[in-house]
Amino acid sequence: MKLTDISAWMDSPEGEAAFDRFCAKLKADDERHDRYLDYIHRNFSDNLDGIIQKLIDKYDSTEYINKEYRLGYEPREELLWIMSTYAKKHGTEFTEDEYEKYSNMFTRTMYYLEDWVFEILDGQGSALHVYKKENLLTREKL
Repeated sequence: MKLTDISAWMDSPEGEAAFDRFCAKLKADDERHDRYLDYIHRNFSDNLDGIIQKLIDKYDSTEYINKEYRLGYEPREELLWIMSTYAKKHGTEFTEDEYEKYSNMFTRTMYYLEDWVFEILDGQGSALHVYKKENLLTREKL
């Protein structure tokens, strides 16, 4: 298939309809994500430490990891990714000096959320590391 074929299809009524459906799906996903963030803030903002610890315990459990591999997935951590967005919205971004000191060549963002650090790394894919502030130097997970 040539690029001109793709361009012609995108300009067709069928291509435009497919693009509109794709955009509607992205918008619905963003709205769902925003509802999660609002729900978390309304109901759990006074116990974020406990919520984050429960998520880490779940996603690091052998049972969860084995289940995900049996299903054919690299273990997914969707709720921690949502919490990283929550940290971006309600937490504190690292200062430039802190970022320079603690980041590495793969670090995209680093945020504090209470006693936690959320670090997103990009390489051949993206990874989310979540750890306590006191483990910032070692990046030791609990």
